[in-house]
Amino acid sequence: MEIRVDVRKRVGVIARDILNAQPSGLAEARHVVEQIERWLRENRQDILVSVHDHCGWQGVRSYALAVACLMMNFAHHAGHTRDYVLEMGLAGLLHNIGKLTIPAEILDKPGRLDAVQAQIMRGHAESGDQLLERWGLASSMVVAASRHHYEKLDGSGYPVGLVTKHIAEPVRAAPICDVYDALISSRSYKPVWSSAMALDEMCRTRGNFDPDLLAVFARSLRPAML
Repeated sequence: MEIRVDVRKRVGVIARDILNAQPSGLAEARHVVEQIERWLRENRQDILVSVHDHCGWQGVRSYALAVACLMMNFAHHAGHTRDYVLEMGLAGLLHNIGKLTIPAEILDKPGRLDAVQAQIMRGHAESGDQLLERWGLASSMVVAASRHHYEKLDGSGYPVGLVTKHIAEPVRAAPICDVYDALISSRSYKPVWSSAMALDEMCRTRGNFDPDLLAVFARSLRPAML
C-alpha cells in the first residue's frame, strides 16, 4: 500500500511537470517505468494481480500506472528488447495525458456526456499530443500512443481516422490495455469484471482491436488472470 501511494504521488508530479513543460518530468517518468519493469521481472504475477486491486476513492490505484504495467508486460511477453519495453511503459503512462486539459465537470461527470461535452472530451487526444510536443522530450512512440489510441482498424476512430496499415504496433496495443483496464475497473455504472469476462467482451468487439495483438495480450496475462 505504501509503495502504491508513493508511486501514485510521483505520477502526479510527472503530470504537473508536463503541464509546465518541465524536463524533470521525463526523468521521473522514466524512473517510474524502470521501477515497474524491475518489479515485473522479479514478481510478475503479484504485479499483474495488483492491477486488479481497487482501493476505494483514495487514489491508490492509478489507471495510468495500470496501463503502463499492462503495456510493458505485453511487450516483454512478445519478446521485445528492454528499451522497447520501457518505451511502451512510458506510452502507457502518458497515453491519456491530454485529460489534464479537460475541465473537471466534464472529466468527472457521473452520467452520460452531452454532444458538446463529448466533443470536448474527444479533444484530449490532440491535447495530449500538443502537451508532449511542447514538452519536447517524449519519443515518437509515446506521442503517437497519446494522439492515436482512439483510432480503429477500419478507419472509424479519431482524431485522424487511420486504418490498420498506418497504425503502429504500440498504438494498436494501447487501446487493448486501456479498454481491458477500464473493464476490470470499478465504475459507477458497473461492477469489477474478471479478466475472462473482459477478454471475452473484447474478442466479441470485432474491428476495435488487432486480433493478433489481442491474442498475445491475453497470453501475456497468464497465469495471473483473475
